[in-house]
Amino acid sequence: MKIHQKTNRKSLKIILALLAVLLLVAGGWSIYAYSERQWPFADSETSEYSETGSPQTPEQEAEESQDAKKNNDKSEGSVPETDEAGRTIVVVGVAYADISDNILEIRAFTPSVIEGDGICTASLTKDGQTITASEPSFVDSTTSQCQPIQINTSQFSQSGTWDLVVAYSSTSSKGTSGVTKVTIP
Repeated sequence: MKIHQKTNRKSLKIILALLAVLLLVAGGWSIYAYSERQWPFADSETSEYSETGSPQTPEQEAEESQDAKKNNDKSEGSVPETDEAGRTIVVVGVAYADISDNILEIRAFTPSVIEGDGICTASLTKDGQTITASEPSFVDSTTSQCQPIQINTSQFSQSGTWDLVVAYSSTSSKGTSGVTKVTIP
């Protein structure tokens, strides 16, 4: 009988030790998450996570960034910049540029205008060579979206990193995105 009691006490001590370690790990993570404003302690304005607690996609991050810029522009009461033809200079964002089934698909948008008569032109350059493709834009609830621009990878003369720039042009607006690096296999 005494042997059986020793085994029970030993098991109880092991279980209590494991529970203590588990509590220390959970407590340590909670302190870290709180101090670094990680989920579930994250502020919705400064978090890299969505409201559900999952990581944001690049598209979501780009949309939030563009929304913040649009709201900042409105709050400053700034006069929009125009070109020599009187068209408003707008921001162009590249939300997506990736290859699937030998097709490079590019998705872009203009967060500061809502109009449906624009043309989006993607230009990819490398070593003096340029490949371009265009698609019309369409009106979204808060932006002008470019139809997906698709380019077959067989059009690229060489693999490697190409520089992507998307230009937007309409009767009343125009703009150009920053450079996005795209790797062609």
